[in-house]
Amino acid sequence: MRCFTTWRKSWFMMTLQQLKAHVLDHSAQVIVFQKDGLMVDSCHTLSGVKSWENKSLYDSISLLRSMQFAFSHIGNEEVIDIPCVDFVLEQRQGYYDFTFSLHPENPDLVVWLVKDQTRVYRYYAAIQQERNLLRLEKEYKERGQSA
Repeated sequence: MRCFTTWRKSWFMMTLQQLKAHVLDHSAQVIVFQKDGLMVDSCHTLSGVKSWENKSLYDSISLLRSMQFAFSHIGNEEVIDIPCVDFVLEQRQGYYDFTFSLHPENPDLVVWLVKDQTRVYRYYAAIQQERNLLRLEKEYKERGQSA
């Protein structure tokens, strides 16, 4: 009987790390910037973010400007998570989860992970809307019976 690991390696050419990178590559972007707001690098997965090059992100994005103090005081092991941000990423409107942390090799740099969750949050919004409509219908029926 073959073990799972041997079976997996014989059928799949990608390692688990490669598979994870492939899946995340289509839904996440990493942007690295200095604590003063100057963008250093970006993987350009979701958007080219060319308009942010050689500019302070704090001048371009009011959310980041409001977090400037937090970035200057963030600890090495700290992570700042902001879920479900309605945001336009270079003309690509959607709902994104933002995660901020210090660069593991350079604490003067902030790593900004932008995860596109538009599909998930729109699905949740549709479910919530349906629930709200059902609740309103139920209240309407109850009021009609009691009148």
